[in-house]
Amino acid sequence: MGGWQWRARIESDAGQVLGAGFLVDSTHVVTCAHVVIGREQARVSFPGGGGTALPAAVRMCTGWAKAGDDGDIAVLTLDEPVAIAPAVLATPDALKGRHLTDLGAYGFPRSKEDSGSVVTLSTRWDMDLRNEWWQLDVPQAHLEALKHGFSGAAVYFADSGEIVGMVTDMDKGLDGRSGRMLPLRGIRSYWEDVDDLLELGWLTAEARRHLREIVRDAAPTVPVDDVCRAALPEFLLERRLRSVWDAIRYVAEEHCEEDALKRLLLGLLGHLDKGRQGRLTAWMQRWMPVASPSRPAAPTSIIVRLDRKMRTETYELTVHSLVDGATGPSSGPVEVGADEIREQVERALPRVRDAVFGRDWIIEFALPVTLFNEPFETWYLERDEENGIRIRMGSYPVVVRDVLRMNPSSTRWDLTTRRWRRLRERGTTLPYKVDCRHPTAEEEFQDRLDADEECCVLTYAAAPSTDMLNAALNSGIPIMLWPRRTCPDRPHDDCAAGRTLEALTTAIAKTSPDDIPGTVMKLRKQAKTHKAGEHHHGRELALLWDDPARLPDPPLSMGMI
Repeated sequence: MGGWQWRARIESDAGQVLGAGFLVDSTHVVTCAHVVIGREQARVSFPGGGGTALPAAVRMCTGWAKAGDDGDIAVLTLDEPVAIAPAVLATPDALKGRHLTDLGAYGFPRSKEDSGSVVTLSTRWDMDLRNEWWQLDVPQAHLEALKHGFSGAAVYFADSGEIVGMVTDMDKGLDGRSGRMLPLRGIRSYWEDVDDLLELGWLTAEARRHLREIVRDAAPTVPVDDVCRAALPEFLLERRLRSVWDAIRYVAEEHCEEDALKRLLLGLLGHLDKGRQGRLTAWMQRWMPVASPSRPAAPTSIIVRLDRKMRTETYELTVHSLVDGATGPSSGPVEVGADEIREQVERALPRVRDAVFGRDWIIEFALPVTLFNEPFETWYLERDEENGIRIRMGSYPVVVRDVLRMNPSSTRWDLTTRRWRRLRERGTTLPYKVDCRHPTAEEEFQDRLDADEECCVLTYAAAPSTDMLNAALNSGIPIMLWPRRTCPDRPHDDCAAGRTLEALTTAIAKTSPDDIPGTVMKLRKQAKTHKAGEHHHGRELALLWDDPARLPDPPLSMGMI
């Protein structure tokens, strides 16, 4: 870490300490906007590197104006490069999944403006605040606290020194025992140049740098969000895109399809000025010579979503539609009791179903796991007794999904995305069979699934318990198929459920993952024919089919230090 010399003190021309900062390359220092607001120039010194204050130009990266505003970041450009090793930046997702993290920050409180002082901090993976800040806490036993002089200080891992964010403010009511940082994710969103300093895992550093230079300050002829939706209709945006580069890295880092970035760049070509079109075409010829405008069919669905209300026996019901990958008409939200769900769903469907007619579409029920065994395929899609119309949902593919995975910030969603990607790469399901004698405890079952990265599909001989389903969901299993009944036979050496398991496994073993809903629909229909018999394996089938890409848009004071 070069003796930690990258830790910087920000001063006025008169020598007054304004706050802290950190050197990210030989000429750039990052700090808070509120530390240098209203200034065109500041001075920067490095207490570990000689202490001489150096002049620097101030660049405000956002329109930050007052406490509580987003984008509290500024970048100082030194007049001359310095011979100091810059800070090492962590990966953008370094804090993800960590339960308790020991961190440090080096600031310049009034009592220690010359030498500076280190404050010990901690955070957890769930301390993400409004997708802008990350909460910081000061352990009670630590003597130093967050106060004036720590703004702009790098927040780093205590053991490695890798930077994960920047201190922005403190909670005055807690005497600096709690505060906030702008994480590296936020620094990236407001100052895109920092991406050149990160190891991102997509493209090479050289290719990324050249691409970013091509699209810097680009103004497409249509909004960049619209360009992204047109190029990737199956990719539902979870936030507004700030720039062309923001769209590029968002797709590269969040989209699970291998050719997604190529398709986005091809879509951008027609909306850039002639000069950029030529440069981007040349870039693609060098770095993506096999780029093709072809793309898979975009998904179309009706998605019935039920979220359990906290501490009540009711649910929030919303019915969405996905039409060629774009969000279509919706109904709700409305609060319903458990005994009202079917009535309210059947009542809401006419408001959205017309939008999907004429396409290949499915019906998806996104639910808490306790509702997975409801016979949704027997519910009515359309019912008009006066005119003799009774059309059940089972006329179309019907699947259930884990409603907790509908949140892209959930670990379940991330684990499912990984297995779904592997499933698509493989092209076939290769189910793992769970027979009716399965004695494994929930934790042992989850450990077994976690250890087998090739396991992406489960077939059950009988209805699994809620604990077993949760174990599979916690492991990211995206597809599960089971009969909604228990096995009555003892012993199980040649039971009916075992025969059902073999038949179900055979029926889907060589099926593409995208064709599973249609295959199960056919099994359900076959079970209703007079030749099927009472033990047909298509009877009372429940199918969890969880494609993490199919996400409809959801229904829509701290002091400076």
